[in-house]
Amino acid sequence: MEKQTLFHIENLSRYYKTNRGNLRAVDNVSFDIYEGETLGLVGESGCGKTTCGRTLIGLYTQTYGTVYYRGKNVHTLKGNEKKSFNKDIQMVFQDAYSSLDPRMTVGDIIAEGIEIHHLAGSKKERDEQVCHYLELVGLGAEHRSRYAHEFSGGQRQRIGIARALAVQPSFILLDEPISALDVSIQAQIVNLLMELQKKLGLTYMFVAHDLSMVRIVSDRVAVMYLGNLVELASSDEIYYNPLHPYTKALYSSVPIPDPELESQRLSEKIVLPDLIDSGPRTEEGCKFANRCGYCTKKCTESSPALRDDGSGHFAACHNPLSNEGVSVRDRQIVF
Repeated sequence: MEKQTLFHIENLSRYYKTNRGNLRAVDNVSFDIYEGETLGLVGESGCGKTTCGRTLIGLYTQTYGTVYYRGKNVHTLKGNEKKSFNKDIQMVFQDAYSSLDPRMTVGDIIAEGIEIHHLAGSKKERDEQVCHYLELVGLGAEHRSRYAHEFSGGQRQRIGIARALAVQPSFILLDEPISALDVSIQAQIVNLLMELQKKLGLTYMFVAHDLSMVRIVSDRVAVMYLGNLVELASSDEIYYNPLHPYTKALYSSVPIPDPELESQRLSEKIVLPDLIDSGPRTEEGCKFANRCGYCTKKCTESSPALRDDGSGHFAACHNPLSNEGVSVRDRQIVF
């Protein structure tokens, strides 16, 4: 079956003006998001993941480029089309506590979207919907009269998910939704999100820096580095056969939950030079060049385009690497 494109992003850029010039938080990024999939967006802190996601859904204006949602330009929508888009697109935030109004009860928080978009014909119907969405995320009707501070971190994130679901969206941006939670609670929230996706036919963009979790929840994974998209492929392909040196370094840092295996792979870990101490880089070349052990003269002179290797695996590298015939444990690259 042919994939239906939900979002089409062309050369998206988001710059911030600083005393030193423009900070390119997102720089010339292009990709698609397909209906029903989970696209994982990963990278280290400050690489532009959250800015990319928020610009994608129209929370931030773009500096350059275009975002199309079902064929319509997100940043030019007005009136009823804009309101319909705001209903279709929801977000679950990293900090569940600060994203919930402490002066409102849980019931009122969830009901707010229902009222704005006129999804209930009466107060009784609205209250029934609130109870339905609370139960859908593993809470009960008795929780609707409580306030956010009365709940644990995991429960607050469930409330945030219920609030997003209440307006019957098609797409949810999950901005590091589990990073502030305990490991055991993380698994519960991820399982809940996956169940809801199957049940409701949702499309997700999962922004995170936890690569092991991203691999579990995502159909495809996009890797960002300093505002650029450096690799994009299926979850398994990018895990077993990363083509970009930065992606390799990221995955080599993922711990294995087995002390014996972990001790055996210490020599395989790729330690990159610190960004501050790695020397100057030119704006014309690859942004990763000054930290890359495979850097050539060409890398410092021109920025590589994101290219398909023919199988739907995209990498922005002049010298893409290959792991063909090499197991995950056998990978070893010395920088």
